Amino acid sequence: MEWMEEQPGEKTDHHRHTSHLFGVYPGHQFNWETTPTLANASLVSLNARGIDSSSDVREWSFAWRTAIYARLRDAENAHHLLRELLSARNTCPNMFGLHPPMQIDGNFGITAAVAEMLVQSHAEVIELLPALPREWTAGHAKGLRARGGHQLDIYWANHTLNNVWIASGVVADVKLKIGNTVKTIKVVPC
Repeated sequence: MEWMEEQPGEKTDHHRHTSHLFGVYPGHQFNWETTPTLANASLVSLNARGIDSSSDVREWSFAWRTAIYARLRDAENAHHLLRELLSARNTCPNMFGLHPPMQIDGNFGITAAVAEMLVQSHAEVIELLPALPREWTAGHAKGLRARGGHQLDIYWANHTLNNVWIASGVVADVKLKIGNTVKTIKVVPC
């Protein structure tokens, strides 16, 4: 529940605000590893908000919801919202949001959400491709940042990580998670 006591219509409230899910994103208190019940409750709450384009959604909330879905590893809903944001209904040909007045926070926020789909580092582990949509079969991303001062370039094909390059300003043991496998590697300054 969003509120301490159930509110009328709470289960079908399509309002764009998701501040009650701050513990998922940008926070990190709710996650599948340490608080699976709260992570699941967050997903239920987010799904209850609605994902179709008739929901009360604005450009900034597309970005926020995309990031929350990515953090919860729901790649397909994250991808759906990304496509909705970039549709002609919501974005001008010059890439500015259509909601008056133009809301640049949707443009800036969606880049963080896409990065969250590709790399997450909120749990002392750098997780690669945690919310990769089925449609993104092959690709690469360069210059992604992870906590600890690390910069990553990642490459994938057939939904499988092919290569990762990590640049760091410090010597550190870094835990990398790929799927269900966690490896510890030593990085050194470049």
